[in-house]
Amino acid sequence: MTFFRHGCKPFLLICLIFLTAQSFSHQTPLESHFDFTYQVRIASVPKEAGELEIWVPIAKSDQYQKILNYQINSPYPYQLLEDPEYGNKILHLSFDKPPAQPFNLQIRYEVQVHGEKRTYEELKKQEFSDETLKEGQENFKLYLTSQSLLVINDRVRKIAWEVTKNKKNDLEKAKAIYDYVIDHMVYDKSGKGWGQGSTVYACEYGRGNCTDFHSLFISLARAIGIPARFKIGAQVPDDKKEGTIGYHCWAEFFLPKKGWIPVDTSEAWKHPELRDFYFGSHDPGKFFISLGRDISLKPAQKGDPVNIFIYPYVEIDGKPFESVESQFLFKNKVDYVTKSVHLQTYHLNAEGILARKPARNSSEVARSHFLISNQEVNKEQKEVSNEKVF
Repeated sequence: MTFFRHGCKPFLLICLIFLTAQSFSHQTPLESHFDFTYQVRIASVPKEAGELEIWVPIAKSDQYQKILNYQINSPYPYQLLEDPEYGNKILHLSFDKPPAQPFNLQIRYEVQVHGEKRTYEELKKQEFSDETLKEGQENFKLYLTSQSLLVINDRVRKIAWEVTKNKKNDLEKAKAIYDYVIDHMVYDKSGKGWGQGSTVYACEYGRGNCTDFHSLFISLARAIGIPARFKIGAQVPDDKKEGTIGYHCWAEFFLPKKGWIPVDTSEAWKHPELRDFYFGSHDPGKFFISLGRDISLKPAQKGDPVNIFIYPYVEIDGKPFESVESQFLFKNKVDYVTKSVHLQTYHLNAEGILARKPARNSSEVARSHFLISNQEVNKEQKEVSNEKVF
């Protein structure tokens, strides 16, 4: 049943805000709850191979996620260690001679992820002094440096200066860089060169996957003195009960008194209606596994620093060995899915009408809140449909 008529725009907007607040404030916290399985198979090891070493990233609890339980299934003894720079947790196995038969490793997690909604306008309310900005830069020198593929060169500095030259503070500059990356890049995994997280590739070709998008964002931010870092894990789908998925990465930049602010430029590119959401908000579907680039493992590998530590890193006789199989599986918890069914969300239907429908989970509610908050309703063309929840 349609309950607003044309010509009532002020009243319509007030009621939209009221409905949004009700649907948003009465929901449970923005949380996801899922099982995640990281599977590894070591096979195809040459018969003449000598020493074999395996490093696998292990997820940890942090400000957004809580590892409720995890279990490591390994047929051989292992160590749990941390890398010296980023503090990533590492599963390490070492063999003087590789096992004669292929073998599997499995890490099973039960995870809760707490999302956080922070709008650009909310972030703008915090003012920053020169002293706090200087303090942040001193504390996070690791996140201001140029790295092997995540580079800061003259071209990057020029772009960063041009994009941010009229901005007043680091928040405005970060937002300008975020917008630039989304407008400059195309999510495209065709051809060669993408997926290495190369800033040069992103600048030159303007395409790639999440690693390329966020390498460009991080390099531009660092070029103007904003600490920024690379995070990688997986994006657990909110519209499927279970299945297999690939990796997903995002970035964070640092603001004194506010801490690390998440951004997801590649998801924002794929979902333009969520562009505001992915600047500052943490999606509860994000499962974080490792931090940083050019990682020195523990015990130290004999090869170069690891560019991106999401898949197992393996060395045979001190040389990288890439014939390793890995797979990520997820399963959303039944109680989480059931709990979320009653939540309400809003969407623009095929006719451009803002309509209500049941949410699959709290992540959808968070996103729909942004759609309503930022949607300009045309007085002549749009109305709110009070559709029956099915």
